[in-house]
Amino acid sequence: MKRKAPKNQVLDETAAFAEVVAQVSNMEQAFVHENLLATERMAQTVRERQAKPGSLGLPKLLDERRIQYAIPDGFFREQACFDRVFLFQVRLSGRETFVDDGKIVLSQMGRQRELESAPYGILVSAGLPALDQLRSNGIDLGHIVGFIREAPWRKPVDVVDGVEYYNMLLTVGDITGSIDLASALVSGQCAVHGRELTSDDGIVTVEHVYKDREGKLWSPSQPFIPADQ
Repeated sequence: MKRKAPKNQVLDETAAFAEVVAQVSNMEQAFVHENLLATERMAQTVRERQAKPGSLGLPKLLDERRIQYAIPDGFFREQACFDRVFLFQVRLSGRETFVDDGKIVLSQMGRQRELESAPYGILVSAGLPALDQLRSNGIDLGHIVGFIREAPWRKPVDVVDGVEYYNMLLTVGDITGSIDLASALVSGQCAVHGRELTSDDGIVTVEHVYKDREGKLWSPSQPFIPADQ
């Protein structure tokens, strides 16, 4: 017959287990804190070396995002041309564990891998044809945009304290949407407007465009989008 453990022994084992769990939890919190400190230290180093606000001749939103997201100056040493766009890739989740409210903490390398697979970036440069197509669809420099590209090109543009930063090179057709445009639609800064077009034969069709608060219409221009996207 199996004997039950004495009550005091069970209590001692439970207390010991609880202490181990607490120690592990404290270690996880310390690891998360150290990761955050390392990230913030790097961001602060970048900001200390950045050109002063307004000194690069950038649009207001892009200049603000440059400071907010600690984008190194190397991202602004080259102007995109033709239908190409340059992005500074960003993580939007902000989580420090593999899953929300999880127990397995992301290491610095894990955070970097997640960043490299994140389908979002800040639009830092666009060629003139690309800029025409973007602005006609309500998207501009400095916007946080989504993209789809199976194997995007990454070009090294700066090194800060031994950490290399890469510019993401895409074409305008790789852009899938804009978080800032969605916010502008929600806030009423712009709206979708249907305008009637009458052909020479008298046939009336409706074309959807964006309209800002002043009533200005943005006629959409369609970029080339590969068939597999």
